[in-house]
Amino acid sequence: MIADLHSDEDLAALHTLTRETTRTVLGDDACRYPFGLPHLTTAYAHGEADSDQAQRILRRVRPGHAPLPVTAVHLVDVTATTVGSTTTITWEPLRTISLRRP
Repeated sequence: MIADLHSDEDLAALHTLTRETTRTVLGDDACRYPFGLPHLTTAYAHGEADSDQAQRILRRVRPGHAPLPVTAVHLVDVTATTVGSTTTITWEPLRTISLRRP
């Protein structure tokens, strides 16, 4: 399930800067997935599922907007491995960069 973020300009700028920096240090192959709209993923399904009921409940949460403080950037190596009809995604943490001022 995905929740849209608003306003997302600052988060999009951070994401763009992070990707540019990662490419500069590790090369273009380090960022191969396409960049989409900033969002917060709250759950993944391992099979076909209907998220309509859960999405309706999330829309009733009030306040409908809440601040999302970002205090660190986590550099992870994401790998998708497909065997037959099953895809497994793994995340290996490589480095954490604090965004807090000393």
